[in-house]
Amino acid sequence: MSYEGGKSVEAATPGLRDRKKAETRERIAYAAVDLLINEGVENATIAKIAEKADISPRTFHNYFPHRDATLLFTLNQFVEEMVRAVNTAQPGQQLISIAENIAVDFFNRTTGSPNSIQTLSRLADHLLSIPAQARTELFTENEGFPRNAVEFFSPLVEAFQRYSEREGQALNTAHALLLINSIMVVPTVFVELNEGGECATEKEIRGAFQLLAGGLSQLG
Repeated sequence: MSYEGGKSVEAATPGLRDRKKAETRERIAYAAVDLLINEGVENATIAKIAEKADISPRTFHNYFPHRDATLLFTLNQFVEEMVRAVNTAQPGQQLISIAENIAVDFFNRTTGSPNSIQTLSRLADHLLSIPAQARTELFTENEGFPRNAVEFFSPLVEAFQRYSEREGQALNTAHALLLINSIMVVPTVFVELNEGGECATEKEIRGAFQLLAGGLSQLG
């Protein structure tokens, strides 16, 4: 038995194998997202995804049952990233400020990148366009995935609730979901304005959140 760094190579192998599997899973998912965003749904076939990820179609099915499962996986990565942002937020902030900072971060990312707000919006739009029954099956057929959209965002809801508890406040699920929707909707609105020829900036994103924080009654 050979040893490396005080541990047997055999003992270290499962960890390395798991990391490689995780990397392959992410590579497949990013390939699917890239094809969906840049070439459209019709061209995001399993064969093309496999080719782009440098794997075989058979290997694809070792990781995902079908294409839309890769998109759900990518959305889950977004949720995990937002959970980390809430968990590491400095004490004393208003919840709307935390949501604002997350939204601005997404807005400032490179257009077309797999973790940009455009990608998040396109994936959400695509999954919402799937017939209700098929969407329900998509959520339920993947082990470890939630049964519906509300459960899908539950880790982020819980992260906001934990932060509120640390600040001595209570936050119900409906209000947490409103915060989450603000994170996704506000920057998407301004991205679409940019695509229409306007020049939306981070300042306008922050202004929109300030409007939400103060109440829409400010509009008159």
